[in-house]
Formats: sequence, structure tokens, C-alpha cells
Amino acid sequence: MDIPSLMVQFNEWWKTGHVRKEYAKEMRRPLFNNIQKYLPDRQIIGITGLRRTGKTTLMYQFIEHLINNGVNPKNILYFSFDEVLATQPDIIDEVLENYQKVTPRWSSEQIYIFIDEVQYVESWEAVVKRYYDLYPKIKFFVSGSASLQIKKAKESLVGRLYEFVLTPLTFRDFLQMKGVQLPSVVHEFDFKTFETRQADLFLYKDDIGTLLNEYMIKGGFPEILDERSIEKIHKYLRTNTDRIIFQDISKMFDIKEPALLMELLKITAHQSGHVIDYQELARAMKVTRQTISNYMMYLQESFLARKLTNYTGSYLAGTRKAKKFYLQDHALMNALTRHTEEIFSADYAGLVIENICVNHLNAGYFWRRQYEVDIIIKNQAIVPVEIKYRNNPTDIKGLIKFMNKFNSKYGVVITKDTLELKHGDVDILFIPAWLFLTVYIL
Repeated sequence: MDIPSLMVQFNEWWKTGHVRKEYAKEMRRPLFNNIQKYLPDRQIIGITGLRRTGKTTLMYQFIEHLINNGVNPKNILYFSFDEVLATQPDIIDEVLENYQKVTPRWSSEQIYIFIDEVQYVESWEAVVKRYYDLYPKIKFFVSGSASLQIKKAKESLVGRLYEFVLTPLTFRDFLQMKGVQLPSVVHEFDFKTFETRQADLFLYKDDIGTLLNEYMIKGGFPEILDERSIEKIHKYLRTNTDRIIFQDISKMFDIKEPALLMELLKITAHQSGHVIDYQELARAMKVTRQTISNYMMYLQESFLARKLTNYTGSYLAGTRKAKKFYLQDHALMNALTRHTEEIFSADYAGLVIENICVNHLNAGYFWRRQYEVDIIIKNQAIVPVEIKYRNNPTDIKGLIKFMNKFNSKYGVVITKDTLELKHGDVDILFIPAWLFLTVYIL
């Protein structure tokens, strides 16, 4: 493999002085601004997330940002690894040694090095650590599709690496990519603020509703943003998932039965939001409980599945309790269950909206006793959230039970089109899903 030629191909800005517009997309995700604050720091930026969600685009956007802010284009190296390149001995060393010939002033000038798809390269962290320690003026960016690989690297790069997760597009991201002008975000569950935002969006409510239906079908993968064919959308999603299951996870974690992993993902899709019993699954699949536990962890670490644990008020007790799983992108549920209808039934639409809200809130907890609450937000305050994707829902006993037990000041119900604050023994805020997903950020 001719490494110098590849480097020239990857780094066109060495000649042109700019990044192609089709590489550095115009719209920047919120994570761009979060990471930008850490550009002056020495620490390595680690970007993880589900395959095909835009990690490479984010890297190109930072390269463009650096060039636009006066950095010499030759002081920026981008290199992407694949399964073939990664198998070459000392491949990162070879790339960096060749780069030193292009830009030899590593001790006197600030250098930026972007390493894409780093999960394919064995022991990459040892090489990066060596260069990090030897050359204080190098700023590394690394990206990968497996969180566990970055977490393992953190052990040897302790204090040297900050990890950021790029999620699939939120509905607000989706709207912005569709060109919808949006009001500022809301960070608190305040009725008056939501009422104001609803008035701000009055003229666009029908458009947003139509786009929410489209988002429910397509999910948060940027490449299929404008695809109209459900068949093609599902083919894209299933192909991407096959690649993750049968190639990425299988190689990274030495999986002996990738077909079992796929079966567990399909079970998660069909039973989204249901409590999953590892022991029961192990008996049905004729494997050990530990195998099920490990495989479910691999699905989480590869950003395919999200686990919620039963909220108890105690972290240790919660980890031993019942577990629910959702897919990290709701459109995967459509593809894996082969749900091809353009107009969802009321029950299925409710499941999709629940999955969207779980991911939107980065949820980690639910609550289940005699009653149940879909999501428990554990932030500065403990807030129970129920998803009732219909108008004027009344079956919220679980929410009230939770609020009384844990002394929550208020609860939240996500509805189809009801915005209302109900006072009583407890205060409950009803918010339409379209409004909540458009303006609320935790």
C-alpha cells in the first residue's frame, strides 16, 4: 500500500487550501460546538457513535474550521483506516513518519492529526500516547464506531483523552437539515415557555407534523435524509446493521455466534420498551445467561441498543433490577420488524415516539412496581416522563404513584397534541411530542 499517495488523496487541502463542501457539510451538529471548546486543550478528542451517523463529516468540519481560522493546511493530517490498511504492522507509525516529511516542524508549530475509524487498528492507543507525550504541540482527533475500544484506550491514555458521542440526528437536527427555522431551545419543563414556543411555531405546526411523520420513518441517518423509497431506506439500514454485526462487532469482540447477536437485536426491535429477562432468553436460545449478558453489552457498546434500568433511588440496587432495551435509532426498529406502512397505526406510532423520546432524553432509567413510568430523568431533579401519544390521556396513575413516592415536584406526559398544565396534589405538564422534540434539550 502506497501510504504517501493515500495521504495526498486524503488531504486535498494541502494543495487546494480548503475542504470540499460535500465533505464538510454546511449544517453543524450541536456536538461541534461542544467539542470546539476543547480545541485549545492538549487532550485527545475521541468521537464515537453508531456507524454512518456523521463522525467523518464532523472531522472534516473541524478541519475546515481550523483552516478558516488561519491554520496552515499542511499542519492538518487526516487519515482513515479500513480493515485492510489496519492489518499492516506499525501502520500508524508509518503514516506519522511519512507525515513528518511533509511537515517537519512538530516541535515549533501546532499540528492537528485526525485518525478516522481507529477501532480497526490494534493497539493504536500506544502509538498515539507516545507521540502525544513526545510532541506537546500535536492535537489528536480519533473516531471509532465502538465505545468499548475508546474506553479501553482511556485506561492507557488516562487524563489524555476526552470522549464525545455523536448520536443519530435528533428531530431538531432533522428539521434544521430540512431548512426549518427554529426558535431557541428550552432546558426546563416550564409551561409558559412551552406555550411561548408553541406560539412561535404556530405557522409551521402542520409542516413540522408532516416532517415528524417522515422522521418516524427515516430515523437519524444523514445519508437517507432525502430518500423517498421505504424499501431503499430499509435496505440501507439493514445493510448498515449487517456490517456492524457480522464485521465490526464480530472482529472487535471475537464473537463466535454473530447470528445470535443479530437475533438478539431483532428481539429488541420486536420487544422495544419491554422488560427483557436474560435467563429466559438464555433458556430459549440454549446458551448461558452470561452469553446473553455479554452480547447485549456488545449491542450497547456498538450504539445499536440502549439499556434502561429500573429506578430504585440506589445505583447498585438498580443495576440488579429489571432491564429494558430500545434501539439507538427508531428507524432500525421499522427495518428489522419490516414495518413498511407509510402511515403507522396508533399503537405502533406510540412505540416509535416512545423510542424517539428515550433517545432524545438519553434515558437510563424507567420505573416499575405495580405501576410503571416510561422514563425517569435523574438530573438536578428527579422527573418522571410518560409517553402517551394521543390527545388528552388520562391513564397516568403510574406517574402520580412515582411522584408521591419520590416527592417529585412535577411530572411530564408527552402527548400527540395536548399542551396543558394540570394542578392538583401534584403538577403534571402535558406537552405535544412535535413541540417537545423540536425545542426541548436536556
